[in-house]
Amino acid sequence: MPNFGEDFEVTTSLSDMKEAEKKWGHKLSASFKTPKGHPVDYFVPNFGLDHEILTSQSDLAEAQQKWGHEMQASFKAAKPHPMNYFVPNFGLDQEIIASQDHLKQMEGKFSHELAASFKTPKGHPKDYFVPDFGLDHEIVTSQKNLKEAEGKSPISIAQDGEGNFVPKGQQNIQLESNVESDPICSSAGCNQFKHAHKKLPYPVDYPVPDNGMDHDIVANDASLKAAEGIVGKKWDFKMQKPPINPAKKVLYDDGPKLDGDIVDSRTNLKNTETKQKHKLVLDHDDLQVEQQLESDPICNSSGCTQYLHKHKKLPYPVDYPVPDFGVDKDIKDNHEDLKIAEGIVGKKWDFKLLKPPVNPAKKTIYDGAPKLDGDIVDSRQNLKDTEGKLRHKLVLDSDDVQLDAKVDLGTESDPICSSAGCVQYLHKHKKLPYPINYPVPNFGVDRDIIDNGVDLKVAEGITGHHWDFELLKPPVNPAKKTIYDGAPKLDEDIIDSRKNLKATETKLNHKFVLDSDDVQLSADIKTE
Repeated sequence: MPNFGEDFEVTTSLSDMKEAEKKWGHKLSASFKTPKGHPVDYFVPNFGLDHEILTSQSDLAEAQQKWGHEMQASFKAAKPHPMNYFVPNFGLDQEIIASQDHLKQMEGKFSHELAASFKTPKGHPKDYFVPDFGLDHEIVTSQKNLKEAEGKSPISIAQDGEGNFVPKGQQNIQLESNVESDPICSSAGCNQFKHAHKKLPYPVDYPVPDNGMDHDIVANDASLKAAEGIVGKKWDFKMQKPPINPAKKVLYDDGPKLDGDIVDSRTNLKNTETKQKHKLVLDHDDLQVEQQLESDPICNSSGCTQYLHKHKKLPYPVDYPVPDFGVDKDIKDNHEDLKIAEGIVGKKWDFKLLKPPVNPAKKTIYDGAPKLDGDIVDSRQNLKDTEGKLRHKLVLDSDDVQLDAKVDLGTESDPICSSAGCVQYLHKHKKLPYPINYPVPNFGVDRDIIDNGVDLKVAEGITGHHWDFELLKPPVNPAKKTIYDGAPKLDEDIIDSRKNLKATETKLNHKFVLDSDDVQLSADIKTE
């Protein structure tokens, strides 16, 4: 394996470290000796209890006094949980029974019994023949490009006295350390955005009142002063000026290489323009930038039909002849590799697919008639019983039910609430298509409640304990224990914004009012 010398990053790191040692007059050394232990038994100032702890203790004392009960905590070992107690057997779960029934039906339908085995499976194949297709076409191409570049470039590669491969003429190479800035550009360059200057729609350079230092800063300064008095030392925040700008140590790539797809696209475009003898130029007016977007269409329940774009003449050519550059090199390489492989294994690969005896999709078992949920079954039975008792068939007219299939362009929109609330749509009242306030028959206790009562009775007999559900009347409504903030304070940013707005209106002698016609609501969007 050839020796290319030290890695570029290792060389750069060693050079930077050597330069830093020279500037700071300090030799960086590494030691594997056991380091000194961390300091212990040093003085720690006592600033007293934290204000949150004090507040919590005060709230706890107030609550204990209000409820006449002292809260106590114990660190004694809790009683162990009960073990070896009798557990009644209610039989298999309904889902297990249903799963076993379904499995039995499927096994009978397909005449196959499903079996599970925990034996060790056979290992994967190994030590089999792998054909040698030679070097990958990308490696071959890279070697070819490297050879051509070495012939064209003034930079050559040679071995030094130690046998390392090093480039000659390094003074012609731009290193990452020479990059001064980090331009954020596209592959076309840094000229895609030319912003026009215009008058700002909001005031600038206006006076801002000084409300003094923040209370947190004042408290920190007081705590720092107290700590300095306790330890007898003043904390000096003065920072020494560094010899160089630390940001210059960051290596930026000022000239990144284009992506391979971009290079191919630009080459193909250049070949096409040469063959067609036509330069493809896109007018700036034909490009839609973000500043020209009017709104983001919000689809309603009837679909994204509220915006139908008008058709106009395309700003670019279509249906033009495309030159044929022949088979792609990857396809050619695959064909050559396939031919070599067929010669090695002595077999020609036939891609002809045999017609399957049946549609493979039919092997998938779909449940065309799934069972209804238990709640749906109960609801349908109760509806049927009610209709029988009242001798009335409940029928919903199709005109009274709005289905997705019946939503057309005549509908206005699906109400989308704004920050002002869902007030843009006030539904009209009309006669209900179904009866209300009719007598409901009493079918007795639900079967789930009956089963629970029976299970509870059995459990009480087993444990010899009767469960008393009587709840003692609390001294006050438990809901009153929850503290709700009926008038929360506004966020500081909102307070500042409102104050700044008021000050600006006062200074400009103008009241800022938004007319309802100037605000576009969801209700204003109509379909075409």
